[in-house]
Amino acid sequence: MKIIKISFLAKVSISLFVIVSGMVRAEIILKDTRIREMPPGVVTTAAYMTLTNLHEREIELVGISAGFAERVEVHEHLHKDGMMQMRKVESFVVSPGQTIEFKPGGYHLMVFGIKGRPKINESVDITLAFNNGEAITHAFSVYSHHQQHSH
Repeated sequence: MKIIKISFLAKVSISLFVIVSGMVRAEIILKDTRIREMPPGVVTTAAYMTLTNLHEREIELVGISAGFAERVEVHEHLHKDGMMQMRKVESFVVSPGQTIEFKPGGYHLMVFGIKGRPKINESVDITLAFNNGEAITHAFSVYSHHQQHSH
């Protein structure tokens, strides 16, 4: 059996590499991720979150997927001619350092064709893909459509 001796300096270098590697900063932050419970017979719902871009350049959300749904889209509510309208957002860009809150009455994720029926306090995974190649899968907790969400 051959014994390899590693110098003290080599051990310290390896340890620092492991520590620094574990400290890589997330550049896109998702917080307050939640999805509304669906009433019986309904297969569409809305999901909300707070998204922060810590990159030094803008990022674009280019895809959203969820294994429990047929499709997920970004939508927004608009007030037009005294009426509230909802429309699909075709391009969603987040500036450097910007935080955007997805909330009722504003930007939100519309989740269509839900398979099964996630229950209150369970969570479901939604994946967001960005034009820089990053993809983030995050758990969204199911909350009652009767309760108000508070931060």
